[in-house]
Amino acid sequence: MNEAKIRKDIRRYLGSNTVLDIVSEEKIDKILDEINLKYTPRHIYGVYDLYVKETKISFIGTVLEIKSKDLYKVLKNSEKCIIIACTLGIEIEQRLKQCSCIDLENAILYDAVSAAYIESYLDDVTLKLSQGYAEKGYHMTMRYSPGYGDLGLDVQPKIIDILQAQKRIGLSSNDDHLLIPRKSITAFIGLQQKPYINLNNRCDNCLIRNICELRKGDKNCGTT
Repeated sequence: MNEAKIRKDIRRYLGSNTVLDIVSEEKIDKILDEINLKYTPRHIYGVYDLYVKETKISFIGTVLEIKSKDLYKVLKNSEKCIIIACTLGIEIEQRLKQCSCIDLENAILYDAVSAAYIESYLDDVTLKLSQGYAEKGYHMTMRYSPGYGDLGLDVQPKIIDILQAQKRIGLSSNDDHLLIPRKSITAFIGLQQKPYINLNNRCDNCLIRNICELRKGDKNCGTT
């Protein structure tokens, strides 16, 4: 994993673009060591042929059909799509609850570190997939997750069902379509013959762009 990026993402989740104080940095070091030692991220994915017409995207061999202008922009030139899910597991969810009852400051740090950790893990998985599909003549698009733009969270149960994620990696969703465990990610990644050019502005697509504290300070989260 890219430790420099993990630490950058931790600061981003904490709302800081600068180095944290020594005490916080030491706590982060201990949390990272604990996560590396005790928790094992897991992922699963499937690759599906696509039928794309206007803003309707059909995943061949499944019942999944999505109407989304924003996801269409990502997948419009793709022949296939990787649907991927990853999680840090329920154990870390229990650890976060324990921290919140004992030390709120440490719980905030633990939450940020674990979020950055699973994101970095998925970055590594995506890179390996990209290298493998490059040998087959495919270029990968950006990752696009439910919750961005007009792609609602209501697609989460369908992703979980298609991938059999609850059975295979213990991933489910609640009545609000939020992933359980929370430190989990699902995403769509297109596979296409020509190089992908990312023209998306994540701030424009983000559901919280109008209330984002970072944007109020002329900053952004740096997600690409």
